Amino acid sequence: TSLASHLSQNGYIAVVFDFRGTGGSLHWSLHNFRCHILEWADKDIAGVINWVSVEYKSRDIFVIGHSMGGKLMGFVPNHSLIKGMIFICIGGGNWYNYPFPNNALYAFLWHILIPCISSLAGYFPGSKIGMGNDIPKDVALDWRSEEHTSELQSH
Repeated sequence: TSLASHLSQNGYIAVVFDFRGTGGSLHWSLHNFRCHILEWADKDIAGVINWVSVEYKSRDIFVIGHSMGGKLMGFVPNHSLIKGMIFICIGGGNWYNYPFPNNALYAFLWHILIPCISSLAGYFPGSKIGMGNDIPKDVALDWRSEEHTSELQSH
């Protein structure tokens, strides 16, 4: 939000939002909340872009995406409304692209730790184990799965 504050103080309109099931958008228990990662693109990012295009119709829309917020931009159905994009630290997401021993750690994380913890808790409790934010279980499983990587590439 520091970047958004800086932009707004310099004449830009900055909109910051949370994906469903995260942060201030969370108005219910995440335990077994159903949401998949492509909904973040199809509904959340697309919804914000639609809202901004109506609310500020005379302004060009630029997106700054971090992590999955950048990675999902290719799956946003109304991306044609965006004039430009900047991505910060979106990562590759494949454990095998990292050198040993980090690749072994990431493989354990994505294929054992995340599915086990998510299944037990009904969501991924990232904030409780020092790994970012809490996210819906299905989002965590989509994010780490090889099947989802193929789905993203073919979408």
